[in-house]
Amino acid sequence: MYLYELALELDEHSTKLATRAREAGLVGAGPSTLLTSAQIAALRGGVPMPPPPMPAGAPAPTSTPGALTWGGGAPSAAAPPPPPPPGAAAPSAVGPGTAAPGVVSSLAPPPGPPRGAAPGAPVAPAPFGPGGPSGPAAGGSSFGATKVALVVVAALVVVGIFGYFVLGSTDGNERRRELAAENARIDAQTKADAAAEAKASLQKRFTDAVAAEKAKAGPAGSGVVDKVAYCGAIPAVNALESGLINSLRVDWQGAIARAEAQRPSWRAAVDAMVGATEGSAQADVVTYRTDYTVALDRMAAARSAAELQEVLRTAQTPALQAATARLNASLAAVCR
Repeated sequence: MYLYELALELDEHSTKLATRAREAGLVGAGPSTLLTSAQIAALRGGVPMPPPPMPAGAPAPTSTPGALTWGGGAPSAAAPPPPPPPGAAAPSAVGPGTAAPGVVSSLAPPPGPPRGAAPGAPVAPAPFGPGGPSGPAAGGSSFGATKVALVVVAALVVVGIFGYFVLGSTDGNERRRELAAENARIDAQTKADAAAEAKASLQKRFTDAVAAEKAKAGPAGSGVVDKVAYCGAIPAVNALESGLINSLRVDWQGAIARAEAQRPSWRAAVDAMVGATEGSAQADVVTYRTDYTVALDRMAAARSAAELQEVLRTAQTPALQAATARLNASLAAVCR
């Protein structure tokens, strides 16, 4: 696992985790550093950072380092080598500034000439590899091993940053989808509530209209559909009829003149009664309006009291009398 991957797991910035790793003893740690399982456990917490791996072929130390950090303390002195067997040449000492056989140390002096070579002969360069020289003369890249490593590190950092932003973008897309779904749910609920409110309002208006119609209608079976208009016509109708009855015998000409003056309001009132009724009740009102109009026309044409008396006697037809009787009963029941 790379260090930047562990940083994503721990929800920690990769540069901060790299600093913590270097402080714990992981020299040169960066976002693209490949971690071992022991180093991962140490950075997660709970265990100390393991010592760095020894170079290949290096002798194992005779004692543990004095500090947990790499390079934090000097190791204890190594035990002296055993004496050589009799007759054997004494080996050269391995000390500071030298390297063990087969190991190229950055602190060791340049190797001497190969065995058997004449003194002063040029020494062949070491092969390209860990601890070896780099450059065109050693068969390496023109950038040098260090520059190549830096390029690789930069590439890994770019990959880590890209992965970090991809994860962030994925979370953002998921959140946008959740918000869109929530907005759609709220919009649908709002529309449903508005539709229910409109339906309830329409139902109330219909109920109120039905109640108003029932309130203004007459009793069941009366044939009156608008009690207000029906009963409101009574004063104009009674004014004409009572005036004729009370004054015909006293001043028949004056009575006829007053009836003609009241005739337009009487006709409007009777027409309102026709519109406020239905069925047989309406038929009775129409009969009353027709026959009474004929009687008023004949009264207006009378030239003497005797002629007026004849008009009044013949105007009361059986149909008019029956219709008037039913109208009077209806007015008493509906308008009382």
